[in-house]
Amino acid sequence: YARLYGNQALLDEVVLADKDVRKSYQHLLKSLDMSLARAWPKQIGMLISQDKALRETILDLVSVPGLEWRSFDHSREAMKSGSYQDPSLILLTPGESRANLDKLAESFPEAAIIMIVDDIAQTQDASLPQRMDHLLEKTWLHRFLPGLVHKHMIQRWRDTHQRKRDFLTGLPSLLGTRQHFEHLQELFARIKTPFTLVAVDLPGLREIEQSSGPYLASEWVKAVARSLAFYLRNSDLIGRWMPDKFILLLPQTSVQGAVTALSRCQQRLEKEAPRPGEQLTGVPVIRAGITDVKPQTGFEEALHRAYQHLRRSHATGAEPIQYERSELQAPARFHILLLDDDPIVQEMLRFIFSREGYQVTQLSSGHEVLDVLDKDPVSLLVLDVKMPGMDGFEVLKLIRGRHEYDELPIVMLTSMKGEDDVAQGFELGASDYLYKPFSPTELMIRVRRFLK
Repeated sequence: YARLYGNQALLDEVVLADKDVRKSYQHLLKSLDMSLARAWPKQIGMLISQDKALRETILDLVSVPGLEWRSFDHSREAMKSGSYQDPSLILLTPGESRANLDKLAESFPEAAIIMIVDDIAQTQDASLPQRMDHLLEKTWLHRFLPGLVHKHMIQRWRDTHQRKRDFLTGLPSLLGTRQHFEHLQELFARIKTPFTLVAVDLPGLREIEQSSGPYLASEWVKAVARSLAFYLRNSDLIGRWMPDKFILLLPQTSVQGAVTALSRCQQRLEKEAPRPGEQLTGVPVIRAGITDVKPQTGFEEALHRAYQHLRRSHATGAEPIQYERSELQAPARFHILLLDDDPIVQEMLRFIFSREGYQVTQLSSGHEVLDVLDKDPVSLLVLDVKMPGMDGFEVLKLIRGRHEYDELPIVMLTSMKGEDDVAQGFELGASDYLYKPFSPTELMIRVRRFLK
């Protein structure tokens, strides 16, 4: 879309082309306008002129989806309009003093200013603002104004998009992270699941920059960002807050789960993302402050709390990962028993449940299940069907044969999807039945339902 509007050679070819080609091109642009307007944030355009006929002509000419026009007779009215959003475009006609026009330009520094005049040759400099992007004659409005409007809309959208991304790592910036935070907070407040924010610091970055140079320091920051993204879940979000600080948004994760995840990341980063140049002995690769996010907590408040915990981690002898002890969630008391002979599935499940602070016990054979149940209280059992020796259905029948385990939730997690298999599982007393491959998010939702 940007290439279509930004390629002047292509535009010239279209103007010179036959009628059918022009019509096809115009239809394509109109379709793109309508489609992208739904995804673009709405932009504001200001039209300041005392010539009402000209205002109507311009509004008919540049009525673009996603662009809301506001008309004013004088620049003073425009500055007093009190919009929550600054304009992307300002179209002006002569008739006001330069001082007023300069005040208008200062009030909206990011807006593109297009001055429309009768005759450029006869226009006096005193009637023009000091900052102006385009000077356009009325006779050329139909040919050039639509293209200029589209060009500046795209540029404004690009600028806004770039401000939401960190230039070095490509991660969301503070602005982009805030938007993700608000979306996640609204979502997880509805389904009542834990949500944590983590402020992460890279100690020693400035020393690395001084000793090894800015290039190696920047490459190390990017390596840390890639490693964090690799070790965390796809649903977790990483943003870059400051040159040496990141923000992590961990949905469906308690404070205890975040501590577990950050501790693992810390250990792996020590091995796989070493600092360039001389090593800083005794200094961890990352320090972190973790806070729990409540439904009513704003982004600034959550970030401030996490940052206070992060500052405590820099104290002499302090642990590199800090959090409020009172925020540790009750799920830490739950004990999950995993019974699956596949080591990959076992490791995945152990990681998922450990993040939530649950105690996890793993078994690969059904013969040991009663010994574990008798020795240690179990909150929930995740059970596979296909296992050597005693299969999952036999284990299920064995457990349900003991009345003291009638209330124990048992979730079948298996690749056996046949109707007879599902029916057999529920007939033998399964609490739920989930197919492999499975969604970790769906599994956690089902597990929490039983643990409540």
